[in-house]
Amino acid sequence: MGRMGHIAGKGVSKQHSTVIEAALPVVKFLQKVSEVSNISLGRLDVHLPTTGWRIKITEMRGGMKLQVRGTSSIQQLMIYTTDLSGVQEKLVKEFSGKFQIIL
Repeated sequence: MGRMGHIAGKGVSKQHSTVIEAALPVVKFLQKVSEVSNISLGRLDVHLPTTGWRIKITEMRGGMKLQVRGTSSIQQLMIYTTDLSGVQEKLVKEFSGKFQIIL
């Protein structure tokens, strides 16, 4: 199983603080994006079959839902923003070389 860490800071929901290894750089990046007002760390599943890292982006009211898939785990993140397309573009630019991006 991949390493998990705890995260807090700008815009991170206090309900959950555990972040899988693959989602950690995504959360840290989004904390620096001025258009992101809140990041809600959601459900995570572990002990999944081994695969490559990927981010699935789904639009929702007020922002987007990210499913960040690591080597053997997956985590949902709810990203709240007023500039959906701008944040999505920044995510793709930052992580397209490290993750498979699914829109």
